[in-house]
Amino acid sequence: MRIREIQVLGAAAALTPLVGTFEPLGLAPLLVVAAVANLVLRVAYDRDRPWRPKPAIFLFAAFAALGLASAIWSYNPGATLHKVPLLAGALACGVVLLDALSACDAEQRALIGRRLFAGVVIALAILVVERVAGFPLRHIERASWPDTHALLVSYNRGATVLALLVWPAAIVMWRKRRLYALLLVASALAILAFYTSGAALAAIIIGAVAFGLALAWPRAIAATLMAGMIVYIVGSPVIHDRVLDADTLGLKIEKDKLNSAIVPRSGFHRLLIWRFTAQKIAERPVLGWGLESSRFIPGGKSLLDPAEQALPLHPHNGVLQIWLELGIPGIALLAGLVTWMLLRVRDAPWPAVDKAASLALVAAAFVIVNLSYGIWQGWWVAALLFAATFGVGILPAAADRRIRLTTDFRPVAANR
Repeated sequence: MRIREIQVLGAAAALTPLVGTFEPLGLAPLLVVAAVANLVLRVAYDRDRPWRPKPAIFLFAAFAALGLASAIWSYNPGATLHKVPLLAGALACGVVLLDALSACDAEQRALIGRRLFAGVVIALAILVVERVAGFPLRHIERASWPDTHALLVSYNRGATVLALLVWPAAIVMWRKRRLYALLLVASALAILAFYTSGAALAAIIIGAVAFGLALAWPRAIAATLMAGMIVYIVGSPVIHDRVLDADTLGLKIEKDKLNSAIVPRSGFHRLLIWRFTAQKIAERPVLGWGLESSRFIPGGKSLLDPAEQALPLHPHNGVLQIWLELGIPGIALLAGLVTWMLLRVRDAPWPAVDKAASLALVAAAFVIVNLSYGIWQGWWVAALLFAATFGVGILPAAADRRIRLTTDFRPVAANR
């Protein structure tokens, strides 16, 4: 690969943690710029190179096609048709970046990894300065804020982006200084603990558990993650309607206060949202309500208690949102994507530490996907694509192991 393409990928790797932390809505434009630049350079200098991420191309195209088809039965066809080209464009950009990184050799991937590591470290350092110095960057952006809590909440999206990128960044350092890699993860956890994103903290903790276990038993942990994720993906409507719901857990509002010191008010609201969503899934389980229809679901604006709305914009749970909007076909594609991804990680001829980092990233992403954002939000789709691209892309190209890993994880003979 020519130096021009490496510099584009390196710049994207360095900028992603910074943009994702401080202006996360800028991740979608960054994805487009990085992909277009790589595509132009590929056409100009390397057009004969085959497209390698074929499974990703098929799965992403299937999601876009299903989303487009859902406009036929969508509760709000206009919203569906507006979202589909944006989603398809983002997924196409992800394919371009996956393909570009698949053509890099070990030295080039190491360079990209160092850029990513530097970006993550700088982002964490700036977060420390922000917290200690009274948020000078946020006050440049906007002079007046309601209170400190609002300032902390403004970093929730950035915290979740860092909770993903810390894993590929840590693996870069692990190969040279294991202690520094562990310190990076511990530092991310400690720094983000002074902010307000519970999803980011949960993601790092669960990712760390997955990483530690997978170091010892990579194949077993990959299989366990796959089984657990598939069970949740398939059974989530029943789980949230009959098991993990507020009534079953004995949660309710008493005199304007939640009768639990353990579950936060936001967690209680999510339980209400998830139960309502599960009940709406049962009304249209086969094909769903149509892509991007969550915000228009009948009854979604009603109050489930004196303060909590039934479905504000989206379910705050990616699996439930796909169930709600795309029904069984969408869930089948999601289950297929998860199965393919984890099987390939399990069977890839990588060192255990590379597999462990990949599984930690998958576990962390699954936590955030099912706690926070609308699954089709452009910045969040871009964040997931960047995390997946760098998570796979900075693994060694294995020239020293006499194989080259393509982005569909199939080993092929290396050029000698």
